[in-house]
Amino acid sequence: MEWLKRAGARGGLLDDLAGDAEARFSVLGGIASEIPAGLAGVAGTLLPGQPGQGARWVEATRDRLSYTPRTAAGRAKLADLGYTIDSAGRVARDVASRAP
Repeated sequence: MEWLKRAGARGGLLDDLAGDAEARFSVLGGIASEIPAGLAGVAGTLLPGQPGQGARWVEATRDRLSYTPRTAAGRAKLADLGYTIDSAGRVARDVASRAP
């Protein structure tokens, strides 16, 4: 019921539309940033440098290319999506644990 409380805390239609757009942009940007971040990690691993350089390059590239919602509506929509995905994962694990 947490999502219902957050839904009531949101503003009007424009806030809701902006929140939808921000949440979508955040998810799609996160997906799109993984390929360049992976390539940066490979380059960081292959080039001379300190241990862990590849991992640091992955994080830095991912952080620069990802989008974080700025509005409360966008953050709430993203939290709702996370809750839904987490709930689906719990159901899937429960079903898998009962399989013969």
